[in-house]
Amino acid sequence: MIFDFLGIKINSKAVNGKTIKMNFIFTDTKDKYAVTLENSVLIYSAGKQLKDADVTLTLSKETLNSIVMGTTDFAKAIKDGSVKLSGNAKVLDGFDGYFEKFDPEFNIVTP
Repeated sequence: MIFDFLGIKINSKAVNGKTIKMNFIFTDTKDKYAVTLENSVLIYSAGKQLKDADVTLTLSKETLNSIVMGTTDFAKAIKDGSVKLSGNAKVLDGFDGYFEKFDPEFNIVTP
């Protein structure tokens, strides 16, 4: 569901014209995901890996959750060893800016 959440948060203006192909390997669950960001849409497939991925990230689901929730970022997680990266690290430059930031406790109905 974390990739569904990221797909909802896409900032279409920030990712316009970008194509990023990523592989995720989760150390705690042994799950693998192929993720493509293209045409301002995030598409993922469980149990697959892309042969032509720009980058492969090996991390725990907890680390990805922390990155998505903004308590850390890829640069810090790579530096502290929480994320192992192979491939082109430059595709992650500005990654945090690709997603809208919103208050998850917004009022659905206002008085």
